Amino acid sequence: MSESPPKLTALQMFCCILMCCNPELLAKSPIHDRMTVVRHAALLTLVSFASGIAWVAFASQFMPLATAIPCGIFAACFVFLIDLSIGTAEWALAGILRRPGTKTDGKKKFGLFARFAMTAILSVATSTGAAQAMFQKAIERQRLAEQREINIQIDNQAAARIRTIRDQRLGSRQHDVDEQVNIIHSTTPALDKAREEQAEAAARATAAEQEADKELHGGNGYSRGAGPKWRAANAAKVAAENDLARVNANLASFQPRLDAAQQDLEQAQERLRAGESEIQSDVAKIEAARDANHVKDESDPLINTVALDKVFADPVTGWAARKYSWMMMGVLMTIELAYILVKLLFEPASIYTLLLIKSTRVRAEEEMVDYERQTHEIQATRVAGPRLDLPPLRIIDSDFSPRMGR
Repeated sequence: MSESPPKLTALQMFCCILMCCNPELLAKSPIHDRMTVVRHAALLTLVSFASGIAWVAFASQFMPLATAIPCGIFAACFVFLIDLSIGTAEWALAGILRRPGTKTDGKKKFGLFARFAMTAILSVATSTGAAQAMFQKAIERQRLAEQREINIQIDNQAAARIRTIRDQRLGSRQHDVDEQVNIIHSTTPALDKAREEQAEAAARATAAEQEADKELHGGNGYSRGAGPKWRAANAAKVAAENDLARVNANLASFQPRLDAAQQDLEQAQERLRAGESEIQSDVAKIEAARDANHVKDESDPLINTVALDKVFADPVTGWAARKYSWMMMGVLMTIELAYILVKLLFEPASIYTLLLIKSTRVRAEEEMVDYERQTHEIQATRVAGPRLDLPPLRIIDSDFSPRMGR
């Protein structure tokens, strides 16, 4: 009496469903085959999970996390189904079950190449997105630097247009303001110097007058009378008074000029403010256009790819960034190609595959025999033709037949 095959565990049944395996045939297979299915399911799940994480990190740079997570789930499911389809497409016996002398035909070689090419393309896309996620800070700095440079050019162009409008419509008024400001700037130092000279001349005149008075009337250490010292002191007094008179004359000319310049400046500034109000609408339009043309801090795959290329082209840090990118790209490609490499190149001898091939061929032969039997019956029916049902015979009495001459 044959023993019934062992039942699959819950984990084996789940992995069997996940990997599209026949549970009845897997239950008849050795424990090695059942654990191989579990191992393949775990490896394929890890590969798909790594792809999903990489795409979530990539998509989160330019879309909300609530949108990036579904994109990562889609990518993980897509990679899972593609790798599963590639892995389950080949039912070749391997290991000790492989027939000696079996050669791979050209079609199979092309199929293997196409499978690896497809998986490599997906791996490169995933690793490129992961590289952009890893260099997010460098990409952001590059993007902001370009944005700042472009915005500075836009600001300079807008400022030049505003200056042109101001020169055309407010040039004469600005010239009047500048002229009065220049007069004030040139007069104020002269006025301040004249005031210093006035104070100095007044102090010298006072000192000379006191010295002459002491010489004239006598004092402690002085000779009384209009002697030589008195005459020298009196001469110094006269010279100081002359300097004071000259400085006072200068002050009398500088002060009105400064006052007039201050008054003219206020009037020129008032006219300039009125002109500013007149051109305010034109200036506002230019500033609005400037703000509208400013480059905003945006992020999408194209912008990030261009920024990443410029990061790689940097003469200082470009080589290190490219080297690290290559290393991570190799790691991600190895992870994504792991399942395909294991499934297609390192597949062990499998009784399950043998049972699957046997079951498929027996089922196909049975269906083919049934198809030929039904086809033969249909063709035999068509050759014999359908059976015709004749109407019943009718016997007619001769008395009722028409007679000649009657």
